Amino acid sequence: MRRIQWVRASQFNWVFDNLGGVSLQEAVAGKASGATAVVEADGTVTIAAPNPGGGQVCYIRGVWRQDTQFAWEGFWAAAIDGDLTNYFEGGSFVNGAETTTVTLGQPLAPGTEVQLFYLYLTGEQSDQYEALNNYPCIRRAYRDRNDYTYDFAVDRLLDLMGYLHLAGRERDRDYGPACRFLWQALECREHSLTPPLVYDSFERELWDQGAFLLYRDSTRGMEGFTVFQTELAEGSRERVLHVRADLPTLADGAWFGYVLDWSLDQPPFSDIDRVNFKLKGAARASRIHHLTKYGSGSAQLLFTGDYQHQEKRRFVVMAETAGEVGTATFKWSQDGGLTWEGEGLVTGDRDHPVELTGGLKVYWEGGEGEDFAAGDYWTFWSGDPEEHPRRLLVCLNDSAAGDSDPWGPAHSYVHAVPDRFTALTAFEIPFDQFWRRDNVIDDGDRVRATWGVWYSASEPDDSQLTLGDREETEVLFGDTFYTQRRLIWDLSPYATAFGAWVGIDPARCDSTDRTTLNFLLKPEVEGAGSLTVRVKVKDANGSYFYADQEVTVGVWQRVSVNLADLALESGTAPLTHPLQAVDIGIPASPPSNGVFNVTDLKFDDHVRFTGAARLRLLEFKLEQQGLREHEWWLDEVGLNLTAEDPYPYTPRLAISLGPYGQNPWRGPTLVHYAQPLGPYLAGALHLAQNYVALHRDAQDEYAARYGGLKGPILPVHTRNDPENIPLCGEENFGRFCWWSRHRDYGQTVGRWHFNGGLGDASGKGHHLTWSAGTPAYTTGVCQPGDTSLVLEPAGGYAYCGPSDDFLLGGGDFTLEAVVRFADLSGSMVLFGVWEATGDQRSWVWLRQGQSPALAYSTDGVCQRRAGWHRRGGG
Repeated sequence: MRRIQWVRASQFNWVFDNLGGVSLQEAVAGKASGATAVVEADGTVTIAAPNPGGGQVCYIRGVWRQDTQFAWEGFWAAAIDGDLTNYFEGGSFVNGAETTTVTLGQPLAPGTEVQLFYLYLTGEQSDQYEALNNYPCIRRAYRDRNDYTYDFAVDRLLDLMGYLHLAGRERDRDYGPACRFLWQALECREHSLTPPLVYDSFERELWDQGAFLLYRDSTRGMEGFTVFQTELAEGSRERVLHVRADLPTLADGAWFGYVLDWSLDQPPFSDIDRVNFKLKGAARASRIHHLTKYGSGSAQLLFTGDYQHQEKRRFVVMAETAGEVGTATFKWSQDGGLTWEGEGLVTGDRDHPVELTGGLKVYWEGGEGEDFAAGDYWTFWSGDPEEHPRRLLVCLNDSAAGDSDPWGPAHSYVHAVPDRFTALTAFEIPFDQFWRRDNVIDDGDRVRATWGVWYSASEPDDSQLTLGDREETEVLFGDTFYTQRRLIWDLSPYATAFGAWVGIDPARCDSTDRTTLNFLLKPEVEGAGSLTVRVKVKDANGSYFYADQEVTVGVWQRVSVNLADLALESGTAPLTHPLQAVDIGIPASPPSNGVFNVTDLKFDDHVRFTGAARLRLLEFKLEQQGLREHEWWLDEVGLNLTAEDPYPYTPRLAISLGPYGQNPWRGPTLVHYAQPLGPYLAGALHLAQNYVALHRDAQDEYAARYGGLKGPILPVHTRNDPENIPLCGEENFGRFCWWSRHRDYGQTVGRWHFNGGLGDASGKGHHLTWSAGTPAYTTGVCQPGDTSLVLEPAGGYAYCGPSDDFLLGGGDFTLEAVVRFADLSGSMVLFGVWEATGDQRSWVWLRQGQSPALAYSTDGVCQRRAGWHRRGGG
């Protein structure tokens, strides 16, 4: 699966290194970065040129097989297809001078091609107050002449309101109108009361969860898309996604969408039950309908061009000679075969269509075996009725990692919208309107099968049966249908019976183990109250079985027959699956004229997305559908998921401007206060309290994590808006969270600042206890005040209860401390893990003379190692 395009670097909001000296990094994301390698003979993987960062790797996220696919090409993207195993888990790496050797946690055969996700240190350090990107790695913020990220920060509007207020008091002038103007500019961009959108038009007052997370692909690769871009909608100031695809063959398709991979078991995701979007189609009409083939050749007839005439004509195209596409010849008629307009014409493929009349062209796609047998023929109507045959499929997928065939029909649920909406039209589709298609024969939208008609007469006559579409959006028995099949008959007095049949593709819709056949029917016959309708099926042996049903005229009703109760009409019993065709008609004494409206022809009941345990994909799919070009405009795609926001209307970001207008990224705020005086000046006192609450919580969080005084500069944070769900994890949805969770990759198990206490600031709860008496503190170097614990050779020590968190195992780890020694003689233990009884030490970090050392054991035997296992900072 492929993405639309990665965001420009200027679309990141920045953090600022207020002290200076941060080590800069670069992220390498598998095949997206060209980072591939081959497993060596000894089972290791080497990171070396041309892969960047060899010898400077600081973090490895994972190693996957090269054929593993990711939803998008970001560093934290989850594997979505192929082998999902991360073969690095449980492994380790060692940096050399110019190479990094990776030991896999799970073995792979030598020669296996893999892709690598890792961070490496560039060797550079930031300057004081330098702007840095903060995700997924610490690097310099990108600025060019079109990037005004910091210059037009929304938060600064609040500062400006404060300056105006103070200036007004100083000069005795009323800047109230200017303050209100600034507040209005801020308020429309900062509210958080709109349900989150997956894709939207980049309007600031709407959620715009990363358009950059949008994947796309087609059977023809990127060549399948002739247009895929965000642009201004015609006659509107809104920006929409414009998609146009070229799908030349019947096997072609294109798709785009989002990998969400949300569990729907727990709130708030368990409350999601619908998809919403705005859609506009090209409304390309077709007056070609009721295509039916008779014959044994494998070729399929397709149309191109637009038929210009209004009058209805019955075309026949007949193969004159056997052979392949490009050599066999054909003739054609526009009066049902009474006369022939052209003979001896060479059949053409999609690059060589043959024009018939009125702008209509035909061509063929060959199949297996002989394409044409002499006498093969196709019939179809042109002219009225007009149809809009293209459908956009909206698809949900409920598969989980490890499911077999996760993209197959058992996990795919479809709703389909026809191409007849000429303006952006809002749709809200409940989950129960997404159905699996493996039991649907034809419903006019999700599945459009091949139909045909027949009638019998006591002598030659001029009866007419027209099969087309009834394009009307209707809710029938709780289900929404946009298009129904419509059979119109006008029979002579000699007609004795008629029907319409629809073919079944057993490879897609197998009747085996199905018990019922059912459909929705609305007959329209003037002067009649009821009719006897015959439902027939053709089985695998070509035998016909039937059941007669009494139906009411003028109303929609579901007609259902039990397959086990069908009687033999012709051929041999018993009924043998899979069924090949279904026929609906009147078996005797039909009315001279009337209409059948038919839809939702299927076996058994719908299998709906309602109650699914996961929502893995929200995808839009274009199938060829016998038409080459498809075009759509899409906006405001979303789910009925409302974000919890404990600080509504408080700023969350800087507006980022570029050459294409406002950028869509909603990320962390800049490092400064959101001035609470702003909402106070605007009379929004309840919002002023929100601002104060945000500041208080932020400072509390800062003190808990880093210790020291609660100073005037806030740490960088983000309120976890919906666009961060795929990045941060659904468990944090709608809650206040901190990017430092990802800066240490969630691996920190203990952090003690000794800021006048022995508490653990990592959030893991490993608080220390002093062995006896009261611990002593003194001035430290990180924060003012008593932020350093005093350890005397004969004094007490700090400890906590046992925990598996402190067992280092065979993986990589980091130990860091800021220590000052009063005496470098002898040795001194800094910290470690051991059992007091018997002095059984798992590991001990100590000073031996002037050198640090690590004693590390996994089997109870203490083994001293010179130097650090992995050198930490400090």
